[in-house]
Amino acid sequence: DRGTIICWLLGITQRQAALMCRKRKRVPIATGDSRLDLQLATDDGAEQRLATQESAEAIRLTLAGLPEEAAVLLIRRYLDSLTTAELALEYGISEQAIRSRLVRARDRFREFYDARFREP
Repeated sequence: DRGTIICWLLGITQRQAALMCRKRKRVPIATGDSRLDLQLATDDGAEQRLATQESAEAIRLTLAGLPEEAAVLLIRRYLDSLTTAELALEYGISEQAIRSRLVRARDRFREFYDARFREP
């Protein structure tokens, strides 16, 4: 079991953001007629903050691309930490129906996230 979907997605997006940061360590700077390479500072704390910010933004954009019902259900389950029993009471449907909706919402989330943020 991968744990909660948010933890799983944060892990993926943090690794992708860190990979992008590493790829951008050397940035060419145009200065007159020549080009210089500027080595960026390697502050791990700053890199981690950037990765976390990029992860949060990727999750926000992915949720925004989902149907509203799916996005709200994922938010209520994983960010608000409601149980499936609590969601069933809130929605007025069975717990099994909530589980089914969560499966479909997670599948949509993964598809949208992969299509938008995964590097080929």
